[in-house]
Amino acid sequence: KKVERKTRKCKFTGVRIKVVKPVGGGDVRRELFAEPKTFGDVKCQGCLKGHREKDIVLCDGCDAGWHLFCMTPKMQAVPEGNWYCSGCVARRARDRARRRLAVSVLEAKRRKEGG
Repeated sequence: KKVERKTRKCKFTGVRIKVVKPVGGGDVRRELFAEPKTFGDVKCQGCLKGHREKDIVLCDGCDAGWHLFCMTPKMQAVPEGNWYCSGCVARRARDRARRRLAVSVLEAKRRKEGG
């Protein structure tokens, strides 16, 4: 089975990612090509600095890092559980809205066909 292999740099973490795509279709796999050397290699998306690592929170959706004090509104402590950046929150909301719309369209079609 032939596969097409490419690497690209993650725009958030700077990590090289290997993209493996089967020729002729199929699922695309993304694998880490090289991991960051240290947590300090992750930079805050607000100030673009990597200092004060203990105050950087990583998004559970895209792995983007943010200092607690660079967020709007500022956070006082690292949150427990999952945390999502504003971009991922918006993306997740759009995805939920699209799913709800698709379900309502299907339900409308069923009602129209049935009645």
